[in-house]
Amino acid sequence: MADAWLPERTLRQHSLTDKMPCMEVDELLNRFGLKEFFPEKITLGDIISIDIHPKPLGLKNIPWLMLRDIINTAETNTIDELLFDSDEHLDVNPLDFLLLILLCCSSSLKQVVAYKLFLCKLSIPLVYPFLDNGKLIVRVWPLQQIIIENKILQKVSVECPCQVISFVRLGRPTISKSKLINELLHEQYHDTFFNRDCPLGTNKRLISEGLIETMWYIPTTNTSKPDDLLELKDVTMFLNLRGDGEDQVQQLDFLSHLSSVIVVVIDISYLNKENDTLFKLPNCKGIVLVIDASQTDRKTTRLLLQTYLKQNSENKHFFGVLS
Repeated sequence: MADAWLPERTLRQHSLTDKMPCMEVDELLNRFGLKEFFPEKITLGDIISIDIHPKPLGLKNIPWLMLRDIINTAETNTIDELLFDSDEHLDVNPLDFLLLILLCCSSSLKQVVAYKLFLCKLSIPLVYPFLDNGKLIVRVWPLQQIIIENKILQKVSVECPCQVISFVRLGRPTISKSKLINELLHEQYHDTFFNRDCPLGTNKRLISEGLIETMWYIPTTNTSKPDDLLELKDVTMFLNLRGDGEDQVQQLDFLSHLSSVIVVVIDISYLNKENDTLFKLPNCKGIVLVIDASQTDRKTTRLLLQTYLKQNSENKHFFGVLS
């Protein structure tokens, strides 16, 4: 088994305390009436005292109803459903909305929210990208209440000795990376990672571009066989980078230091590119390519793959190519 997933040196390199919001965050705070609660001013007591069922459902009610539903681990009224049911036209991406609310939650409330998201099999934001100074924030504290447990293991998530598999996309493949992760995580499909097929899933992301989310693959006695793609047999932490990896230099560096394997989703045309981002990951132990070749005939696909692998045969950290 691997060591605990996030070594202390990584925390020191990638944590910071600056909380100045960027312009997009400030705009969303105003739209949802959360300006006075930024940063970290909403407490668990504030949420427990909520007893509202507003009709019509206005923008400024949605953050409080969503937090109440998360705390109560309600199976209905998910983030995207609440936004979709609003009586006002919304162009907000649910990931942006979740991040906005977390920015306004106190440290103790963040722990409760992360724990409840875990129970509901929903991904948890781990690395925030959007402060004015351009630095990343790693939020490890909210994970402290999460227990990773199966028949042979019971550990607090931040101390769990597990492998780390990260997922990134380069360019614009038609394959949905987040849906692929959801299929790997569960024998019965579940939208753990929000994706474009969810309500409001095609809305533009303003503050969650570059976000890294997490969830754990936990094998059970009911697991019929190891996963076909990655052959997962043990507890594994999944990390999901939002947006085009080519635009997320800091995030790729972070993931390359942390990951046992990086799964890279690309279009077949990417193999013709110069200045290959794949080889800017020198610290990664292995890379699995998931290639979208839906618009290319089989003969051309095979030729491109053979040429690419031959040209890059010295890169020993490649150990899998899937198309």
